[in-house]
Amino acid sequence: MKRLLICIILISIILIVLGCATTQKHKATGLEEEAIINQILIFQKSFDKEHAHSSLDLFSDDARIMVGRERKILSKQEYAEHILNRIKKNIQLDITYVGVPKIKIDGNTAIVKIAMVFSDADMNAVVINFILDFVKQNGKWLIKNSQYNF
Repeated sequence: MKRLLICIILISIILIVLGCATTQKHKATGLEEEAIINQILIFQKSFDKEHAHSSLDLFSDDARIMVGRERKILSKQEYAEHILNRIKKNIQLDITYVGVPKIKIDGNTAIVKIAMVFSDADMNAVVINFILDFVKQNGKWLIKNSQYNF
């Protein structure tokens, strides 16, 4: 009975940790960092097909966006088409874990490094390390370059 209780508690802890797909606690050091963290939260939600279109507002007009296993670089316009195709094909990526973002701000530019764990419908998981280059335009932080590695 005691072992069963311990197993249930351990499984509950694992499910809570893995099921939590929000950005890990990161105390913003100022308003600029807080604004970037808000953009990261929207970026994170954009992998869910219901919120996929919200990601377009995150990118500058001249953004370069890496997509897919082949790591193809798309323009913002090409990325909009990519999103439509992803929705039509009913491709759903679930984020099961988001690491603590590392944010370095230098004037009107910033670099964010953040790890996310994705799983597909077959429960295949992959860790993706994103590097997001932000630029502040008209008072809003936008992603100018999105790249990643596995």
